[in-house]
Amino acid sequence: MTDGARLLVVDDDPGIRDVVRAYARRDGYAVEEAADGTEAARRMSEPPRIDLVVLDLMIPAIDGWELCRRWRAAGGPPVIMLTARGAEAERVLGLGLGADDYLVKPFSPLELMARIAAVLRRSGDAAASGRPVGGHAGAVIGFGDLTIDLQRRRAACGDRELALTRRQLDLLAALAGGGDRVATRVELLEILGDGAVAATDRAVDQHMVGLRRALQAAGSGCVLESVRGVGYRLQRGARS
Repeated sequence: MTDGARLLVVDDDPGIRDVVRAYARRDGYAVEEAADGTEAARRMSEPPRIDLVVLDLMIPAIDGWELCRRWRAAGGPPVIMLTARGAEAERVLGLGLGADDYLVKPFSPLELMARIAAVLRRSGDAAASGRPVGGHAGAVIGFGDLTIDLQRRRAACGDRELALTRRQLDLLAALAGGGDRVATRVELLEILGDGAVAATDRAVDQHMVGLRRALQAAGSGCVLESVRGVGYRLQRGARS
């Protein structure tokens, strides 16, 4: 998946685009660019397929928040937000909207390349094997009113599909596959972790915020419970 992947770099700063393009091409990626949200939306609707988007938030026409929301709802490619907006609340919001990673400017181009490779590797491995969580390869997991299809990489509440990132889907599968058992932070960190970019406790919490919102938006009766000092548990609600 990482070899020859096509990136879309969305930023209104040509200097940023130049830097990302130079490093990405050095690493073997094809690169396309957009300077505003309208151009980015148009490019995503046309072939050839984009494998990953590097997305600034404060861009003209359509901002990055809205673009990420649209692409996640449509099952689009992974998104790495690259922005000067580094407040914790904004990171949580970005991940909650469906971003796969979040990097704050000023940034290290080498770190960005590592994150791109990590996200593409996770995406490619999941698509090829259908086994993001040990013990559930190719399975369909049912929990309450939820159905998680790991082969097709989809989760639904009844006939309503949940808008989840790849990591959120993996976390949901781990929680649902464990029944009512509490998944420890160590276990959840192993799901998020990657050799190139270390996951943190805060990263777990940020992804859980997005997962909880997706469950609520789909009308699920399942409740994502935080167990203080231990981890998280998925509980069947009254409507499940």
